[in-house]
Amino acid sequence: MIVSTLDLLNTSDILIYPNPSKGAYHFKIDGTLFGTYRISIINNLGQTIRQGKVDKTGNTLEFQMNLSDIPSGTYIVQISSEKENQTKKIIKE
Repeated sequence: MIVSTLDLLNTSDILIYPNPSKGAYHFKIDGTLFGTYRISIINNLGQTIRQGKVDKTGNTLEFQMNLSDIPSGTYIVQISSEKENQTKKIIKE
């Protein structure tokens, strides 16, 4: 895969906090890419345990996700749209 400088400039800045958390996570997606973002929470077995969609129509999108009902552990958050895919790690206390 070839990545250009333009591709690197067209990615969103994604912040998930607090991390670790007892279950209430705040998501902030900054950047100039708009559209529908798919959010998937994946456990250590590779199983998707939660999914959702959010629409980003401005430069910043903020939303919350409550994961207080899932067991403690480390999870992967997969955030994807038509133009980008990112993964983050969260810790549920």
